[in-house]
Amino acid sequence: MPDEEIIELVDVRFEVIEIETPVPGPPGPGATPEAIADAVEDYLTEHPSAPVVHTHTIADVDGLQGELDEKAPLASPAFTGTPTGITKAHVGLGNVDNTADEDKPLSNAATSALAGKSDTGHTHTSAAITDFGEAVQDAVAAMLAEGANISLVYDDDGNTLTVSATGGGGGDAEMIRDTIGAAIQGLGNISVLIDDAADTITVVTTATVNSTDAELRDRETHTGTQSASTISDFDTAADARVAAGITGKLDTSAAPELIRDTMGTALVAGAGVTVTPNDGAETITVASDGNAAVNTVAATGSTETLSAAFELHKVTMDQNCTFTFTSPSAGAVFAVLLSGAFTPTWPATVDWPDGTTPTHSTPALYVFATFDAGTSWQGVQSGKAFS
Repeated sequence: MPDEEIIELVDVRFEVIEIETPVPGPPGPGATPEAIADAVEDYLTEHPSAPVVHTHTIADVDGLQGELDEKAPLASPAFTGTPTGITKAHVGLGNVDNTADEDKPLSNAATSALAGKSDTGHTHTSAAITDFGEAVQDAVAAMLAEGANISLVYDDDGNTLTVSATGGGGGDAEMIRDTIGAAIQGLGNISVLIDDAADTITVVTTATVNSTDAELRDRETHTGTQSASTISDFDTAADARVAAGITGKLDTSAAPELIRDTMGTALVAGAGVTVTPNDGAETITVASDGNAAVNTVAATGSTETLSAAFELHKVTMDQNCTFTFTSPSAGAVFAVLLSGAFTPTWPATVDWPDGTTPTHSTPALYVFATFDAGTSWQGVQSGKAFS
């Protein structure tokens, strides 16, 4: 480069330096180019500067690292707070809807697949199952087992099961019949008859076979019994039959007397009762002998019924006892001499003096009376602890 160009360049540079910051001790007028160059070099050494194109580290810029820390990275950013302005298209989910699982519609493929399915709770008739008969036959054939001297041959194609005797017992058919006969049970009006000699098993009904009206009316074919009250002319026929039987054999004029004497003899007087036939008055009188009959109960058990037909009861309790009374047709009164150191329980229909049931001390005497055929009773303890 010619010296003139160097001097011009140095002058330009010097001027810039001189304008911004005066160069200390600049060469005076008429300085040589070398002096000027040395002066510029000294200045640049004392005041270094970066080139027009240069770089810096993050640390060279105050506050830059803090600003960067508040930003999310482009790769896998982690957001904080509530991001705004982000759409599903931004993240590649343009076809996604925010729908609950139970509200999501089925896809076309799933709908088509389900269209050919049945409900889990559905049923079929045997006719709707194509291989039902075959399956039943196979199951029966598999269930049966061959016994002694018996063979089972199942023809799957012909749908038959052949049971045969293989011999060895000497009585194959007989054994089969006996086995079948034992297996068949007669119920109700059905009976099963096994005829070994005829080699037969007969199933018959034991119910009565309806007969024709003529057969039912025929006395020779009629069996069983029938109440006389159901025969409309029974009394007339019987009277005629009796009259025909005694005609010429009995003095009918003596018949009433004979009947009374027979009845008088047949009647037996029980306790407290008298029976008196009167031939002259043509009567039979049944009357009380004036003595009250006594009903004696030696051991009651836990319950005992006292009949109002007896006037006196002599009862011994062998345990706590609940008593009941029979109902008379009208009024009645009876006494009970009750022994036994147990507790009696009287009917709830018995009313006691002052409404209080007396305490039992053995033996005790009780009197009960009714005026309304047993609907209610009045009771009284006449005494107790007799000795």
